Amino acid sequence: MVYCFYDIATNEKTKCSKTDFDFRFKALKTNEVLFFDSEDFHLYHSKNADEVYFLGFLKESKAIGYCIVGLRDNSGRAMLCIPYSSPFSTFYFNPKIDDLDKARCINGLKSMANELDADFRLILAPDIYDETLAISMGLVLDEGFKLQYSHVNNYYNLKEITDIDEFVSERAHSFRKNLNKAMRSNLVIRLNDDSFLQNAYEVIKLNRAEKGYPLAMSYQQILDISIMDKSKVDAFVVSSEQTDIAAAIVFEISSNAVQVVYWGALDEYSNLRPMEFLAMNVVKYYKEKGYDYVDIGPSTADDKISHGLLRFKKTIGCHTNFKPVFLWQTRGSYDSD
Repeated sequence: MVYCFYDIATNEKTKCSKTDFDFRFKALKTNEVLFFDSEDFHLYHSKNADEVYFLGFLKESKAIGYCIVGLRDNSGRAMLCIPYSSPFSTFYFNPKIDDLDKARCINGLKSMANELDADFRLILAPDIYDETLAISMGLVLDEGFKLQYSHVNNYYNLKEITDIDEFVSERAHSFRKNLNKAMRSNLVIRLNDDSFLQNAYEVIKLNRAEKGYPLAMSYQQILDISIMDKSKVDAFVVSSEQTDIAAAIVFEISSNAVQVVYWGALDEYSNLRPMEFLAMNVVKYYKEKGYDYVDIGPSTADDKISHGLLRFKKTIGCHTNFKPVFLWQTRGSYDSD
């Protein structure tokens, strides 16, 4: 881990100690930070980057913001990445600073890329985690980054749901029919019982194998994450006659939002409609816990929309937003990547 300051007035970057960084940015770091940007998460995942930089932005010696950047190899080209080992990240700015100063901070990222002869890829958190996303996008584009791609992301807005039965009644006929079938099938859902994280993972592993989808995280990785100080991981398992047939693994990302990191059902039991049953139980659980959003994740794969997945998520009542991916290149053309 490398800790450093970037002064937007002098355009100078200097290394510092972790102690100095923590002292300068204590106020900003005590504000809410996405779980993917917690120190434990970065300490664990720093092995996935050649170097990890905690970059603090200064103006006249005052801390105005920071971000966490990873340096990785991208097909033989150096690439600075925010994030480098998670679905998304964001900037942590003092809410009182001017947007022009934010732009100068983003310009500092380009200076860092030039210094390292690296390109820069930035994936910003969807707006359910960051209400300033639109401004951040404008600033990033204004600084010369290209919008490389935008993931179609799906989520539940739990603030709109006052009654689960009413919410279900407003869904499409096909969804209501499938959910009723699941209810008649005497499915059972359990949460966070002993060994349930492993049980949930095994169901999801089989689901991915059946569909030919990759499974990026190992069970050990998820287990390690689940015991981090700042983590809250839930495991849901749906059973039919004591056989586990569907599951979900969910991370708390912020105080008002959780993300379904993995979910799925076994093909053999698809006729019982366990996914509709699972979805509604997940919604009900987090609504009762007082969360505002359940992030279901993107309906994209290899930068293409998975229309079947998107259709399913819309059918079960999800909203759609986006997760933008930006690229800035120090050399070559954007089309060459």
